[in-house]
Amino acid sequence: MGLSLLQTVLFAFNRPEPIRQASLLMVLASGIGNGDALINGLRSHAAECGSPWSDRVNALRILLEQGLPLSTALRNNVGLLPETVISAIR
Repeated sequence: MGLSLLQTVLFAFNRPEPIRQASLLMVLASGIGNGDALINGLRSHAAECGSPWSDRVNALRILLEQGLPLSTALRNNVGLLPETVISAIR
């Protein structure tokens, strides 16, 4: 199943959360080792999303700007990513 078909199916069943989470993971992966790229990526990702997702991504970005480790910042944003993913990041 192609990614665009999967996205269509998830949205058709009112399941945009997995797509948002996958997009967020791609932003996080692209910023590994470069804090400025990570912050800018999160800022851009939040701008492309609607509320309440953008608010949650911005909250994550702010925690990272304050110096919290990624795993701690993710744990403080319950529901942003599944706990199993946060454990893997940790």
